[in-house]
Amino acid sequence: REAEEEVDLKPADVNIIGPLGAVLSKHKLQVTPYVGIIPHDVVLTPNLDELDRIHRVPLSFFLEKPPHHTDAIPFRGKTHYVPAYMYEGDIIWGLTAYMLVELLNVGFDAEIPIKNRPEYS
Repeated sequence: REAEEEVDLKPADVNIIGPLGAVLSKHKLQVTPYVGIIPHDVVLTPNLDELDRIHRVPLSFFLEKPPHHTDAIPFRGKTHYVPAYMYEGDIIWGLTAYMLVELLNVGFDAEIPIKNRPEYS
C-alpha cells in the first residue's frame, strides 16, 4: 500500500518474498517492511507530496562497502547503533537503514551489528 502511494508501484508488479520484523518508528508507528522483487523495467514515479525522489541503490553496495558512519539512536531506554551509508551524496540512515540492515543480516548473513557498539565506530 505505501509503495503504491509513494512511488506508484502496483501490487501486481511485485513478487513478495515475505515480511521482515516489525519495528516502531520514533513517532510510535509500527512499520512492517516487506521484501519483494520487481522487474527491472517497472517505472516508479515519486509522489512529490510523500518524497523528493527515488533512490536506486544496488544491494551489493551495502554488502561490499563499509558504512559511512554509525548513528547512536536512543530508543526505549537502549542505544541502538545503526550504520549509515553514503551513496551518491545521499545518506541512508535511521529507520530506513535499520530495516535495510535487517534485510542484509537475514537474507545475506551480513552480521552487521545494530544493538551493540560496532568495532568500526
